[in-house]
Amino acid sequence: MDYIDANILCYFLSENRQFADSIQVYLDKIAAGLAEGTTSVYTLAEVCVTLKRWFKWSQDEIVEALDLMLTRTGIRFLPLTEEIMLKVPELMKSGRSYGDSIHIATMYSHGITNIVTMDKHFDIVSGIKRLSPR
Repeated sequence: MDYIDANILCYFLSENRQFADSIQVYLDKIAAGLAEGTTSVYTLAEVCVTLKRWFKWSQDEIVEALDLMLTRTGIRFLPLTEEIMLKVPELMKSGRSYGDSIHIATMYSHGITNIVTMDKHFDIVSGIKRLSPR
């Protein structure tokens, strides 16, 4: 099972020309049940904020994106729990961002070792392997 970082969904939704094709193929595999993809519900918040702030999407566009992510991608969304949040401060002490710390803590809590992301700084996280969309 792969953990999907927010940037993958942002690139997909914004139709980023550099990455959209490979991400589309990867998400199609998940939707068809040929691959398993999961992420945190926190990722939904990250994606919505990014679409609003950086891409200037309207509320209606964001609602449509949420519907797509929740009902048509096949991605399983994991809860953000107190157990996960209790791990975040320790991860942040090593210089990781708040968001990355939530993702790493979620992965550790669920025994997930692969993350699909464009962020190369995940290459140095112990016990986690960074993958590109495939």
